[in-house]
Amino acid sequence: MDDGKVRVFGPKPWGPALNGCEMIPTPAGEACLYCEELIAEGDSGVTVVYRSDDRTQRVPEHCECHIRHIVGSVGHQQGRCSCFGGTEEDPVGMTKREAARAAVRFFTKGNPWSSTK
Repeated sequence: MDDGKVRVFGPKPWGPALNGCEMIPTPAGEACLYCEELIAEGDSGVTVVYRSDDRTQRVPEHCECHIRHIVGSVGHQQGRCSCFGGTEEDPVGMTKREAARAAVRFFTKGNPWSSTK
């Protein structure tokens, strides 16, 4: 049975919240839970336990995709999404991964541990 702990892969830098997590080999070729792009060698990310109605599995997410789940879209962080009565979520024309990177950049405002490709 899976212990449910977050595991990290890829090169650092990582944020303080993930410093104590177990490092694992990069799950290259598997799809990211959020953006659905394939994980590539050199990507940083986490694996998390994902439970659906019929099964439980461990799945990877790119670092920026995982953080976007926590901090929200750029529109959410700016108070312009549906949570605040607006309609803006991610910047128009971006892929889900690009929008996740934009959300991390907006949230961290240049913190050195937050760099993404």
